[in-house]
This record gives sequence, C-alpha cells and structure tokens, in this order.
Amino acid sequence: MRLNFFCRLNLELFVTIALFFSFTISALSQSQANSIRTDVTFQWLDVQANNNQPATLESITIGTEVYDIMAVPSAYELTRLGPDGHGRNEIRHGNVIINNNSSNVDWNDDALKSFQDRDLTHYFTSNHNGDDICTDFAAVATTDSQIQTLRYSPGIPSNEGGIIAITERNSNNCFYISFYGEPSGGGPEVFLGDTFVLPNTTQSGPLFNAPPVGVDYWNSGRVVHNNGTIGIAIFTLEDLAPVGSVITRVDFTASSNDHGDGKMLILQRYASSKNEEGCRNDTFNGTVKDSSSPAGSTFTVISPPDPAGESFTFSSNGDYTYTPSPGFIGGRCF
Repeated sequence: MRLNFFCRLNLELFVTIALFFSFTISALSQSQANSIRTDVTFQWLDVQANNNQPATLESITIGTEVYDIMAVPSAYELTRLGPDGHGRNEIRHGNVIINNNSSNVDWNDDALKSFQDRDLTHYFTSNHNGDDICTDFAAVATTDSQIQTLRYSPGIPSNEGGIIAITERNSNNCFYISFYGEPSGGGPEVFLGDTFVLPNTTQSGPLFNAPPVGVDYWNSGRVVHNNGTIGIAIFTLEDLAPVGSVITRVDFTASSNDHGDGKMLILQRYASSKNEEGCRNDTFNGTVKDSSSPAGSTFTVISPPDPAGESFTFSSNGDYTYTPSPGFIGGRCF
C-alpha cells in the first residue's frame, strides 16, 4: 500500500541585498525587454481610504501564479549623484519625509529601509537628477544621470517564473535597470541583462488598468500622498538574468530628467505544492527546498500536519521527517 502526501508549503525567506557599481558598461545589451502587460492583479494587506494611508503589497498574481515572496536588500548605495545634487533626493513614508537630503549620514540606512518595505508609499523620490535618455542604450555610457545600486548576498538564483517589479509615482518617469551576477556554472560577476522601463503620461488617482501601447507601468489602484497613481512595471526575471545565473547586483539609473520616484522588487516562487508518496508504516524523509532557493535560506512551518501521526520534525534548512500512525493510509498536508 502507498501513503500519499499532498503538501502545500508555506515558507518565509529573508534574502539580503547590497549595492555596488562598476564603470564597465561596454558589454550592455541593446534590446528592450517586453514587460508583462496582461492578466495581472495586485493583492494588498491594507485598505487605502485616503492618500496618506499605506499601500502594502501582499502579492502579485499573473494568471494563476501568485508571487508573494520578495527578495529584500541588505545594503544600499547612492553610486553616482545626479547633476542636481543631494538636496533633490528624499525618502518618503506616506506624507512624512524621512530623510530630506542624500548627504545626510543616515541616508543609506533610511534608503535601505524603504527598499525593504512592502509598503509602496515608503519610497525613494527625487526632483530632477536625471537625463532624458529613455530607450537610448548608447547614451547609458555617457550620461551623468543618478545611479543607485543594489546587491544580493547571498545571490538570488534566476529561475523560471521569477519576476521583477518597478514602482513609480504617477507612472510617468523612465528608469534604466541592469543586472549583474554569476553566470550559470559559476564565475566572477558579469553583466546579465538590462532594459528601460517605459513611462506613461502623468497618472493620478486610484486607477487600475493595464499599460497602454508603449508603456510598461500598470496603474495599480493605489496612490501616494499627492494622489499620484502608483505605477508598477513587471518583467520576467529570466529576460534580464538568464536561468541558472545568480543575481548579485542591480543598478538602476534615472532615464528621465525628472528622476523616477519608487523602488524595485524581485519576487520569486521558491515553493510550490508537492505530492510525495511513502509506504504504509514507513517513516517519510523529505525536503521543501529546491535548486531555486537562495543559499542560506531558512524555512518555517506555518501549519504542521493535523493529526500529526507518530511524529513530525522540521528543520530550518527545509528537511523534514514524518512518521504516520500505525496502519495509516491517506494524505497529510502541511
């Protein structure tokens, strides 16, 4: 007789990012990535009744796939200051200015916290500090636009189905983003891929709609303090970092004269439902981790098997052991 298990896995990951910049740009690609433009919905952890309330992203659903695991940064660096100076850069949280100048000693810490936060009203903002270079890949090498850099340590495996999301107040400014990391099979950090994020006209109010032709930003249905629509552009991760590579760094460059106001998120699907089988009266040994899980990931059981059987043990590295009650035939979920 066979013992069938259907295991719905819930896990909590904490993945860290730090930021770095290299002046080697000669290998950059010259192709615009296609954003995801259909069948997207956003799920929120709060109700936004007015402009000053949070907009905390719970998940992004694309078709039937739910993305709710976010890789968060561990460090931040303002790699190159834009032409209009420190005084144009701010960190906002709702209607509160957390930091009003990127020359302040606590700037990096405050910026980091904004990039770690799922609340999309907690974000970086700048007035100018960019150049109008949107879609001009050749201009990336010569622009003096502001650059901010993110690093992942441990690195984030680029797996099939991962996505990146770029947020932007009013959906109306362009970013250039570039990915770096270890190539498939290992090796030193190399350029992996890049794209521009194409803007809309200025959007206001809690609008929800797909991007029009020539635009990458979805109107998300949420706003920031000035009633500016929160735009969210979504790209497939493997279009910017080949499957099998490990992302260690992301640079994002202002590509409109008025620097974009928002943040960048990487969302993955590190766990999915599994169906395992074991023999009656045998102890079952398994693991929830797979090759897409970042090195150093830890896992937590939210709901153990019920009833528990003779014993159930679960380790933070994802390994588990289940011993059913004598003679048990059927399924157990955790």
